[in-house]
Amino acid sequence: MTSPHGSHLSQPRVSSRVAGQAVAAVAAAVLLAACGDGTGDTSSPMADHGMTSSSSTNTTDSTTTGTQGPSATAPSSPAPTSPTSTASAPGSKGTPAAGPHNAADVEFASGMVPHHQQAVGMAAMALRHGGTPDFVKLAKAVKAAQAPEIEQMSGWLVGWGEPVPGASSHTGHTGAGMMSQKDLDDLDAMMGSGFEGMWLTLMVKHHQGALDMARAEVAKGQNAEVRKLAQSIITSQTAEIATMRKMADARAS
Repeated sequence: MTSPHGSHLSQPRVSSRVAGQAVAAVAAAVLLAACGDGTGDTSSPMADHGMTSSSSTNTTDSTTTGTQGPSATAPSSPAPTSPTSTASAPGSKGTPAAGPHNAADVEFASGMVPHHQQAVGMAAMALRHGGTPDFVKLAKAVKAAQAPEIEQMSGWLVGWGEPVPGASSHTGHTGAGMMSQKDLDDLDAMMGSGFEGMWLTLMVKHHQGALDMARAEVAKGQNAEVRKLAQSIITSQTAEIATMRKMADARAS
């Protein structure tokens, strides 16, 4: 016999089954969606079957970068470097002349370095003023000969453990044919042929001082290489003195 209430009792059971199926379907959809958009946990059962997306790794890297500081690929500041000197003592990497040396060798090199430096400065002044071709040629020859000798003698001094005189070492001294600062200022103020005549006169005096120093080295020096340079200076500057006297006489007439 059918109960008059039978139809009402079966209705809740059907509704419960439908509701349960709906909940399960929704849960599955959520799980699939989580795996598909890369926000799901890689520890889920889906991950065990190789269903994690490559975008998940990219998203995780991006998130980590945003929360833990600058990316490892960000450019770093350059390492500090030691300041580089813009000027150094001439011949600072030089070596001493081969063989023994004595006080006369040191005195010669120490005196001739600033002496040559002044001559090179005077040659540079002559080139700034310009002038006749033979005068310019002579100034270039003086500079070309004495600049390398400054480096050579400075190297000897460094190798011997002696100080290398600077260009200012001759300031206030007029021995050995050196010019005073007033001499140089007066020379620089001259123009035209007057400049050339005065320069030649002063340079003859300057060369004569170098000859005195070189002769003293040849007579008293011990080192063969230093004495060889001294003899070379005697030969070359004696010839230049003769040339400069002729040029000065031509300008004076």
